[in-house]
Amino acid sequence: MSSEGLPIAKKNDFFGAEEGPRPAEEKESDYANYKTLGGILNQEDYQNVLMSIVENAPLNPAWSRHAHLMAKTAGITLSPETVTIYGILRGEKPDPRKEHFSEMSDHKLLAEALRIVGNTDSLITFVAKYPHIFN
Repeated sequence: MSSEGLPIAKKNDFFGAEEGPRPAEEKESDYANYKTLGGILNQEDYQNVLMSIVENAPLNPAWSRHAHLMAKTAGITLSPETVTIYGILRGEKPDPRKEHFSEMSDHKLLAEALRIVGNTDSLITFVAKYPHIFN
C-alpha cells in the first residue's frame, strides 16, 4: 500500500510470485494483444514500462488518486497493476527530440494502462464514458 492507503503494484503482482519475468514468446504475445486493443506505444516503450514495475520505480501518490478518481467517474475499478502502469506512464520524462506519449491526456494514459494489463471490459467502459476525449 502507498502512504495514501491506495494499493501500488509490486513486481510479484504483475509477474507472479514464483515466475519472474515471462519468456520472450509470451512477451511478444502480450505486446500483440496490447496493439490489438489499440495501444500506441512502440515495443521498446512497452517493455520499458514493464521493466519499471520490475525495478519498483517510485510513483507519485497524487497520480494514484487521480487514476482512481477517473475510474470512479467512469464506473470501473482499477487493479493495482493498472494504477502502477498509469503512474509510470504519467511520470515519464519525454525526449524533447521526438513526439512522446507523455504529451497525452491523463484519460488517454489511463486507457493505455488498461490496454497494457489487457482489461478490455474496463477499457470499453472507460472510453464510452469519455467519447469527447477518444473520438
